[in-house]
Amino acid sequence: MPTFDVVRIASPVPHRAPIRAARTRYRTQYLRARLHALRGYLRSLWFRLRSISPVKAATVLVATLAIGYIGLIAVVMSYAASTIASAQNVRNDEAQVAQLEANYLAQIAAITGTDYTALGYEKPSVIAYVPSARATALR
Repeated sequence: MPTFDVVRIASPVPHRAPIRAARTRYRTQYLRARLHALRGYLRSLWFRLRSISPVKAATVLVATLAIGYIGLIAVVMSYAASTIASAQNVRNDEAQVAQLEANYLAQIAAITGTDYTALGYEKPSVIAYVPSARATALR
């Protein structure tokens, strides 16, 4: 059985560990600088917020809630107005349908109650029905 020798071939790309370490150091320094800047911003924001008096904060909160409440009332009132308007439109349409139906029923009553012999019509002497033509050949 043939044997093979293991031969290591040099890689054309240099070892990447130093490059990765440099990137990691750069990223770490960058993140530390960003975190330091964020801490400074939050610290200054905290001092600015601490300087606001509780009365002023409560006043701003009450004003915001009052404006929101007025807005909600406006929305509810506009919804109620549109609901009432649509209900009135339905009632108007029902009244028109009822009027048309009453006219129709009055005309049917007039036709049904008419004495056709007084108008000159005579009763037919023979009643004949015409057979209907077949619609298709399969019937």
